[in-house]
Amino acid sequence: MRHTRFIPDEAMPDIRPGDVVRLEHGALTYIVERVARTSSYTGATLRPVDALTASGKPRARTSRRTDQLVLVERPADSQPLSEIPWDQRDLDRQLVLLERDEQRRRIDAARVTARLERLGAPGVQVEPRDAGRVDGGRACARLTQWRNGNDTVTRLEYEDTLPADTLLRLVKRAEDALDDFAANVGEYAAWSTSPRGEPRRGIAWGTGSQV
Repeated sequence: MRHTRFIPDEAMPDIRPGDVVRLEHGALTYIVERVARTSSYTGATLRPVDALTASGKPRARTSRRTDQLVLVERPADSQPLSEIPWDQRDLDRQLVLLERDEQRRRIDAARVTARLERLGAPGVQVEPRDAGRVDGGRACARLTQWRNGNDTVTRLEYEDTLPADTLLRLVKRAEDALDDFAANVGEYAAWSTSPRGEPRRGIAWGTGSQV
């Protein structure tokens, strides 16, 4: 089942049963007999205003998405689109998708918890922060490592408001960065000197959409 983009009522084309319409690139006019709504589009069943062609043959009914139609005329007693219920099959589909999304979030949250515990086991300081408190609000997460005498301290800070799937990607990147630190390879593995004179290195990730 393919996940389709949800479009709210106010963003749907305002085509209603009883409207006289034409196709976006056509001159023939049609009467909208029925409108079927889903969460991602609205379809209309159309009956030609002129039932016969010039040669006397009957014109066929057709169906189109309402974003392919242009309103020509509207009766005074037309039914607003918001009063037309969604197609039941689409409602059922949306429920299935919501259940899948919720299950995926639960799985991601469990994976994040397991990975953070694994990171903390060898001594990495894992510290959740309020939004805007990582690196002065310039990042959503930061991995830093510095030397304090003979000890090497490693800390991972992250915004605790990040969604589970984003946080999962972040932890995976932090694990890769720690591997680079251990092997002294990669662009962030080089040591620099902090304002307090301590050797340090680290990497920061920007907004959640960049993780």
